[in-house]
Amino acid sequence: MITQRMKRNINGRAVLRRSITARVVASVLLGVPMAALSAGDGTGNVVQVADATTGVAGANGSGSSGVGQLQSITVTASKRREEIKDIPTSVSAIDGDSLLEHHIANYDDITRTVPGVSFQAGAGPGLSNIEMRGVSSTSGAATVGIYIDEVSVTVKNTYDGAVQPKLFDVDRVEILRGPQGTLFGSSSMGGTIRFITKQPDLNTYSASGGTDLSGTRHGGFNNDTFVIANVPVIPGKFALRFGADVSNQSGYIDHYIGTQTGIPPGGNPANGNLLTLNTNDSTGVLGATGVNSERTQVFRVSGKYLGDSGYTIDPSILYQRTATGDSGVYFPSIGQYQQDKRVTEPTTDILLVPSLTITKALDFADLTSVTSFFRRDMQRVTDGTYYNSNIYAQTLAATNDPATAAAFGVPVNPLPASLAGQVPSLNYNTLGVIGFLPGPVLLNTISQQFSQELRLTSKETPFYGMPMTWTGGLYVSNLHQEHTEYDPIPGLSAAFAQIYNAPGFGIDQSALGQNYFPGVSYANDMSYFARTHLNERQLAPFGEFTLGLTDKLKAAVGLRYVSANQSFDAVNGGFIGFGIPSPYKDSGHYSATTPKASLDYAVNDRVNVYTSAAKGFRLGGPSNPDPANIPGAFCNQDYANLGIPGAPTKYDSDSLWSYEVGTKGRYFDNRLSVNAAMYAINWSNIQQSINLPFCGFTFTANAGDARSLGTELEVRALVTDSLTLGFNGGTSHAYITRSSEPAFQVGEAILNVPEFTANFSADYDTDLTDTLQGFARADYAYTGQSHAYYNSSTVTNHFSPSYGVLNLAVGVVQKKMSISLYAKNLLDNKKIIQYPSINTVQEGFTLRPLTVGLTATFQM
Repeated sequence: MITQRMKRNINGRAVLRRSITARVVASVLLGVPMAALSAGDGTGNVVQVADATTGVAGANGSGSSGVGQLQSITVTASKRREEIKDIPTSVSAIDGDSLLEHHIANYDDITRTVPGVSFQAGAGPGLSNIEMRGVSSTSGAATVGIYIDEVSVTVKNTYDGAVQPKLFDVDRVEILRGPQGTLFGSSSMGGTIRFITKQPDLNTYSASGGTDLSGTRHGGFNNDTFVIANVPVIPGKFALRFGADVSNQSGYIDHYIGTQTGIPPGGNPANGNLLTLNTNDSTGVLGATGVNSERTQVFRVSGKYLGDSGYTIDPSILYQRTATGDSGVYFPSIGQYQQDKRVTEPTTDILLVPSLTITKALDFADLTSVTSFFRRDMQRVTDGTYYNSNIYAQTLAATNDPATAAAFGVPVNPLPASLAGQVPSLNYNTLGVIGFLPGPVLLNTISQQFSQELRLTSKETPFYGMPMTWTGGLYVSNLHQEHTEYDPIPGLSAAFAQIYNAPGFGIDQSALGQNYFPGVSYANDMSYFARTHLNERQLAPFGEFTLGLTDKLKAAVGLRYVSANQSFDAVNGGFIGFGIPSPYKDSGHYSATTPKASLDYAVNDRVNVYTSAAKGFRLGGPSNPDPANIPGAFCNQDYANLGIPGAPTKYDSDSLWSYEVGTKGRYFDNRLSVNAAMYAINWSNIQQSINLPFCGFTFTANAGDARSLGTELEVRALVTDSLTLGFNGGTSHAYITRSSEPAFQVGEAILNVPEFTANFSADYDTDLTDTLQGFARADYAYTGQSHAYYNSSTVTNHFSPSYGVLNLAVGVVQKKMSISLYAKNLLDNKKIIQYPSINTVQEGFTLRPLTVGLTATFQM
């Protein structure tokens, strides 16, 4: 819902008449407080300014109401309501109005809006990994915690990406940088992102809704419609808030039917791979357009009951379903927005989050209980033709020739006499038919977590004459994660029988059958299957204590202890899984203590400087067992290339220490806000993913140590009473300082961390008539180059290039209705911004093409 912008009192405030940019930047970079630059009224009642990313206050009244001043947002980053300026760590907040008016729709947009946050693209929604401040890893436990209100929806990086809540009926998004382990747990070592939803109003009936109609170049028609109702069932005591949102986004990737080219009859089997066999050329036929369409459905209901004796009960349930027709990546080698996969790659991501929060106001503190259940069901299909059908065909063809079989480390095929002289023809058909059979990989991951947090949050009380606040609590959780994978090659047995047409010689009698690989079965044309189950139980007491040492200086210390037990079991089978121990069981216990400390000094009532030190922590765990280094197993060549004896079956915990200094201030009668921070992070025993490109498996290992150094700057200026300008920028240099794995080199950059990011924004509001206001929003985001693959990788593109994107919106607001016209990616930037890969097959991920739309909202 877009609320009416506060009218500017043009006659009541003087326009900022002198240039302040040079003095502000110099002061921030030199670390000198800007008290001398302040132009406040000296009353001490100036409204506090939020960080540079904030816009107008949300509709719940969390912002200030000062006329001719920037607005602020109160956040709950420390489990209590505080102004951003008073929190001694780097925090950004994007309010609900700004989300809508700047059309911030997903993690991609968020990372381009605030500094210090980036993403590693997946093939669609729910498959991207999020990182903060160079703490980047696509394996092991997550490095960034994801919360919806009070509930953690953080999932491991093992199989899929981060949960992506739809930005619908959201009051604000809070971005908490740096380790947040004291209050938010072990997977917040890089930071935490919190999606704070709007809460029921106990006293006012209201209804709102809106629709967004747009068109995408090279795509089609898009629509997004929402309705919200707030009902005070018992005015002043009990209210319900209902909301529903349905979104349909057109696809812009086209599918071409692949053709078999590249291997003539009698050709060398070593040349048989999908990169030549499955390549669109002049004989390619367009199969379908816009295959990566996306549909999201969201329903949320929340309640608020204000009981007697200070009780507040807040139940809530969120249901979200996102389904895509195909992946959102394409093959640059065949053309812009074109792919020719053999298998369609749809996804269905279902999220269910019921929760119950109960708060009791005591004389000295608020007692809060948060009971929640979180379930995510991610079902997806990937194209395994390259690393199932094709690799199987290459291995089978190798068994027909003794020299090639010896090079592959597999037995020689016991060909019947009738086939002995037909090896070239057999190999040609093996590679060209079996190697080209569509090989779907059917993946399903179900994550279920029950959690309970009980905490006390004190009111401010004196401690030896000094103001004191504290928070203490206990968190317990029980996570179950079940993953299944089925890799059939439909038609494999029939194709083998047709190619190797000899009585009594079936696929089970070949050199890849049970006589040589005991236990391998080709029932139902299955090449590989796996079922795994992880149970993780956590117990974590935590506490934080803040003391006002003087009227200007406050100190805070915090501590969390985490104790976690894990049990893991797996069953694997199929020829491609030969060499994997099955059944397999493992267990482990992990624990850590994560302290933090900070000092915050108020230079005056408008400028704070602070410093902090904090420890972050990630749980270790099992690395799904890969094929052992034994004769005939698929990963032998990968192990030899990496110079390792085999894949480990588990990885240890990793941890880091982060050190930060910064300043937050407001100047010129609250018309300018500046937040700046510098940080240094030392990361030990880092969990990183190692790909085995030939066999298609991946394992997680502790790769060594790393360091991340960076800066962040957020500036927002009310240049005139109608025009607000903003700048957010950051630098990050994250690199390996010690390597314990041959796949990583000292000095290499950590993956998916842009060297530099910048966002320029402009917000213009004006009164067109007494009842009609106009507005314009523009922002340009620049993302610098990042390291996409380690040097040991054999892929072509090791870096994600720099890119920029321009967005624009203009509109009008009259009473409780608004209409706006917008364009995202106005310049239609087509550059490939990341190169996701399936083993060594690189694909292209780009910005959504130019999208122009019209948004209309109403409030009753």
